[in-house]
Amino acid sequence: MSGARRTAEQGAALVRRYEASGMSQAAFAEREGVSVNTIRYWLRKRRDTSEEAVRFVEVVGETAPAQTACVVSVGGAEVRFYELPPPEYVAALAGELRGAG
Repeated sequence: MSGARRTAEQGAALVRRYEASGMSQAAFAEREGVSVNTIRYWLRKRRDTSEEAVRFVEVVGETAPAQTACVVSVGGAEVRFYELPPPEYVAALAGELRGAG
């Protein structure tokens, strides 16, 4: 079909055959009797079409509230926790801080 115009379906079929062949563009073009530019045209056309199908949508979320710290102060030392630790850990830490002061 050298020199003839192809329909979109024929171009898509050419691209599918090319991709399935595992051949270089030049070797495939020679086997099919088309120019390398024809293969590149249909590859580009498919790429451009598929890019149009990808659309980005803006997602707007609420801003996260400022993190609140749990502050443990013992004898002038201050420790901030942004996630609550187990009460046993806080008690042990407070005991160590008292002993260190």
